[in-house]
Amino acid sequence: FVTTPTPVKTKNGWDTTADIRTKVANETSQQKIVRVVSNVYGPNKRLVGTAETSVVLDAGETQAVAQSVAIPDAALWSLDKPQLYKLETNIVDDGTVVDTTETPFGVRFFAFDANTGFSLNGVPMKMHGVCLHHDQGSLGAVTNVRALERQFQIMKDMGLNALRTTHNPPTPEFLDLADRMGFLVMDE
Repeated sequence: FVTTPTPVKTKNGWDTTADIRTKVANETSQQKIVRVVSNVYGPNKRLVGTAETSVVLDAGETQAVAQSVAIPDAALWSLDKPQLYKLETNIVDDGTVVDTTETPFGVRFFAFDANTGFSLNGVPMKMHGVCLHHDQGSLGAVTNVRALERQFQIMKDMGLNALRTTHNPPTPEFLDLADRMGFLVMDE
């Protein structure tokens, strides 16, 4: 997974880091030395930075690997401009990529204050939202991404900016769409 500490305001914009945690498992019967290579790509799809760590894993062992990549002049995720970064994590064994995972993420910071309410990226704002069940009515409970996207777009057009999930955990597709379309999510 990846987190971004609260960005720091600079004269050029916002600087932060991508703090990365990768769980690596050796499912073979012999010791392995692998490299964890993490590449961070910006919203413009350009490489922002790379971290590389060598790991010695005994047979059957699992380790958590911590890495960090600097993100200077970060593009902040917002409701109007939901800019997403991509973390590409590769496990390399003897020069061969044996596993790859892509993790989208946004850089943002938020706060709740008793006097000013909610703020996103330092800007106070009101949440206008609805409570959404996990199903798509007559389409059933299996996630239909296009139907969900249409539903989200209708809500966006109505001026909504927040979604609250109910009863069941939201699907990865639900959360991914909310990230890409600029919705706040209150995940129950």
